[in-house]
Amino acid sequence: MSVRGVTGGSGSKGGASVVGRMGTIGDSLTGNGVGVALAGTTGYSTYVHQRGDYNWMQALLNYPFEYLVNYDGNLSPIQGHNAGIGGETSANMLARFKRDVMSYDPNVVFFRAPTNDIPPGRTANSIVANVRSMADIALAGGKTFVILSLPPRHNADGKAFTAPQELVRLDVNAKLMAYAATLPGKVFFLNCDPVLIDPATGLLRITYSYDGLHLNSSGVFAIASQVLVSWFQSVYGATRIPRTKPEAYDVTLVPYGNMLTNPVFTGTGGTISTGVSGTLPDSWRAERSLGSSVTAIASIIAMKDWNDETENFISMAYSANGTGVDGEIMRARPTATSVTAGVILNEWYVAEVEIVLDPTSSGVNPIRSPILELRDLSTDNSFARCFAAGYSYTNTQSAVIKDIFPDGSIRMVLRTWPMRARSTTGLTFYMYADMDGTVTGTRTIKWGRPKLVRLPNGPDYLTPRQTRSDLRFLDATDGPQLTSPNGSVWRLTVNDTGNIVTTQVT
Repeated sequence: MSVRGVTGGSGSKGGASVVGRMGTIGDSLTGNGVGVALAGTTGYSTYVHQRGDYNWMQALLNYPFEYLVNYDGNLSPIQGHNAGIGGETSANMLARFKRDVMSYDPNVVFFRAPTNDIPPGRTANSIVANVRSMADIALAGGKTFVILSLPPRHNADGKAFTAPQELVRLDVNAKLMAYAATLPGKVFFLNCDPVLIDPATGLLRITYSYDGLHLNSSGVFAIASQVLVSWFQSVYGATRIPRTKPEAYDVTLVPYGNMLTNPVFTGTGGTISTGVSGTLPDSWRAERSLGSSVTAIASIIAMKDWNDETENFISMAYSANGTGVDGEIMRARPTATSVTAGVILNEWYVAEVEIVLDPTSSGVNPIRSPILELRDLSTDNSFARCFAAGYSYTNTQSAVIKDIFPDGSIRMVLRTWPMRARSTTGLTFYMYADMDGTVTGTRTIKWGRPKLVRLPNGPDYLTPRQTRSDLRFLDATDGPQLTSPNGSVWRLTVNDTGNIVTTQVT
């Protein structure tokens, strides 16, 4: 199967080639990947969490799937594509599968086998039956159904499965693997146990979870990089989606071009400010914006980019000396306070940057998270952020566990969710490093070819109320509802001979 791409260039919607639309459903292990927070009275702030393994898969491949939070006309978030809800069982998911997943018409549905079914004592057969029912619905709609195995646990916080429960977990996975083998190319079973289990204990690796159940950034990165990316490459025959490089914005000639000044990082006349030393390209600035101890050495280097072409990168060697506090921020940004050219009220915008993280070069990894942020300067101060910063968790022994960005060499693309301009005041573009100033260590991040573009037709991620192709109702009793002149509402359905049937609703 070959990747179906959408041509990039200055007029592309955010510059992504897409294979199709993906939908996900599960419990909190899936739902942790979405973040939406109220900002002010009329705007919303969105987060692409680094605890979401599907977010990692997208970033490591350059967003092959349409998969983001949806918005209705009032900017209310609709978490449709990521239909993960904490605490749910397979029966809960089956009950809402058509509404929360199929109504968004995904090409591929990702399902994580449910962990909450096991402690109440449900049998493997009952769990598998619910999963197969969801798969049947997906297959009937022409969708691919991908099952991620039911994950193990560890007992650092008292959440490990008992021995009988672990047998049920293994039985569920074995039965789902056997089921997927009967439907090759339609249902896939991705076994995550070899990645997640510590051979020494037979349990979830303690470094992959903060509470024994929910995965931390290292855990979801392991699944994404070793399981999900491998699956994508084997099915679609592509290592990753090329990045597009839109031309510079011009109000007449290139209205959907890159609105940032000097995104190719030429020159050496940038501004060095608090906590930063070294050299920056023209029209760029770097500074410590929060905290008092972390530092960075900036330089401009030429290296191979995502597309294997030589480009300039801003290299930032971030250091913490152990005398600061957690959550200190180093950032690079355009020298101009805001981007105003091309900002149009109620139009949609997206920001993107390639990053290459080197392994920690000395001491302890000080990077909690690299963050790309697009912020609206209107009064409600909405913003879109990718990734969300690491968090801290206090376990039952009152120990504070910090989520740190995975170490090692990592290349990825950060992209924000689409954000609507709430005014014409302007947008700000920030490339952050959220750091732990209480440790001592140095790690380098290289930032390459950033872009800020307007989406020509709004977000690609449509709500169920909209469609760009055929609109299909899966139940014979469902159909569009129309209001007549006297205010009555009628539902339209079709009988077995293809004739329209009208039923009064109100």
